[in-house]
Amino acid sequence: MWKFSLQQNWTIQVSKLLALENKEISYFDSPVLTPSQIKKFQKIFSQNTIEENNEDQEVNEKLTIILDQQEKEAFIYNLRTTVCCKAKTCLAKIDHESAFNIFDNVRKLSKAEYNMLLLGMLHAMTRSKETLRGKEKQYLTVKYTFDGKEICEKGFQIIYSLSNKKWKNIRQHYHISSIKPIKNALSGRKSHNALSFVTILNVLTFIVNFANCNGLPSPGRHFREDTMAITFLPANESYSGLCHTYQSNLEEDSDHHISQSSFMRIWKKYVPEIRFLSSRSDLCMLCKNMQFNTQYWTENKRDYNIQEWNNHIKWANQEREFYKQCILNTKQQVKNIINLSKLLRLVKPNSLELENHILWDFTEAVHLPFSSQQEV
Repeated sequence: MWKFSLQQNWTIQVSKLLALENKEISYFDSPVLTPSQIKKFQKIFSQNTIEENNEDQEVNEKLTIILDQQEKEAFIYNLRTTVCCKAKTCLAKIDHESAFNIFDNVRKLSKAEYNMLLLGMLHAMTRSKETLRGKEKQYLTVKYTFDGKEICEKGFQIIYSLSNKKWKNIRQHYHISSIKPIKNALSGRKSHNALSFVTILNVLTFIVNFANCNGLPSPGRHFREDTMAITFLPANESYSGLCHTYQSNLEEDSDHHISQSSFMRIWKKYVPEIRFLSSRSDLCMLCKNMQFNTQYWTENKRDYNIQEWNNHIKWANQEREFYKQCILNTKQQVKNIINLSKLLRLVKPNSLELENHILWDFTEAVHLPFSSQQEV
């Protein structure tokens, strides 16, 4: 039990005080980021950029799973009906299932991987630079094959998802530079869809400020595994909820609006030490041991451990009921104070005797304030 004293000679009325406490907090005004933090974020930003995602694009990616079978049937039908050359037998003599697997896997490659694959295949399929008469050829000639069977150029382009322009550019590069990697003219530059550092800094200011006002520092951590100072946010918050709060605090014409997926990527990339409190974080050591060791109990110890666990839960429930009763008693004492509505906040210590009960309950996610900016 703790005893506090209050004075009835305050300068701010309780009604005005409640209005101040209920006033909406701005998570953008306070300069919460230190120069060292900004320098750290600038270093991370220069290494990797975060591009804005279209929410509709993510939905479309999920729909591609449903369309895979239809796409396979359409590809095989195209192989059977396409007249690729005069022989008309190039695509008929190859395994269509194997051709579709190549076609599907090629599309999953990155642009650089795709280019290197084509250059390697072109190098392997290129014919001799000399003619049968020993003269040097003026043009590049290629023997196209698939699974050891010779096919025509058009069939090769269909299987490897090649357009005429793409294949022409690959051949020109190989003729000049052999199998050297193809470098994009825009390599090293920021993407047009990349988020600016100002927008990222605005998001980080919101997250850090919210954590300072509502977070709970971790009382301890394993330094062998993690050396960051962890800050836990209340369990009732979520990424989507905070993203909505961030968007609602921005003006409609602001340039800092981003999608939820970009908001989460910025969070996890720049400030991974700010996390949400989970229900498992509040279990006492006995409950943790019981929960994770049940699979190792023998038949002889199972009944005893279950009985011990039930007794522990009953004891925890009794402690919780005692805690609730103490809170009710404290509220009743506050109501009994004369002229409570006229009490003012600036108080002289030890001027009014009042009982208050503070208890840490390890069976619940109790949020104890640690900063003057936080509310109980």
